[in-house]
Amino acid sequence: MREMEELVRVVKDETSKSINGAVSGLGVEFGTMTETGLKLDNFKDVITDYKVLDYLTMDKDYFTNTNSAGEYSHSHNVITPDGLKPLKSGDRVLVAQVGSEFIVIGRVR
Repeated sequence: MREMEELVRVVKDETSKSINGAVSGLGVEFGTMTETGLKLDNFKDVITDYKVLDYLTMDKDYFTNTNSAGEYSHSHNVITPDGLKPLKSGDRVLVAQVGSEFIVIGRVR
């Protein structure tokens, strides 16, 4: 029984080491968009070289066309929800750091 407990402990330790190694350099932080870039809560300088996930850049409404049987078709104006519109100064954001890259992954309300 003692040997089994030791084996379980070793497996847990090795699993923890593997997980820690896989996520080292990966962090998530809060920040605020400014007129000149991205200001993280725990970093004094404004970051100007950052990335934004695509879904936070939908700046225009769009139309969909609906084809129906026969000669009539119509379109619908699809209004972009505020949460998907481009980021603006003052928006609170969630930022992932992957290696040396900063990526805005969401708007926080």
